[in-house]
Amino acid sequence: MKIIQNVELYFETNEIEELSELINEKDIEIIHGLKEENWGQRTIRIYDPDKFIIEIAEPMSNVIIRYYKSGKSLEKISKKTQMPLNTIKTILLKKINANY
Repeated sequence: MKIIQNVELYFETNEIEELSELINEKDIEIIHGLKEENWGQRTIRIYDPDKFIIEIAEPMSNVIIRYYKSGKSLEKISKKTQMPLNTIKTILLKKINANY
């Protein structure tokens, strides 16, 4: 029986840098190490033992917060991330409220 591996599993983590370091220390087949996608999200792709693709990325809310902290305007964040302006405002308000 032929196994078709056109499946990709997707996970998110708030600790993308730490996970990248851990993966690099292990005997794991890496498709690509930590990289920033065109929309700003940092991702890693690896193969599992059965050669299925596993993608691990930071949540888009983290991308928005990172760009906001770097001084980007809401409009520039929206354009880069392809997220609606209202979604960006909601994410930032939740972050602000969580810190108080």
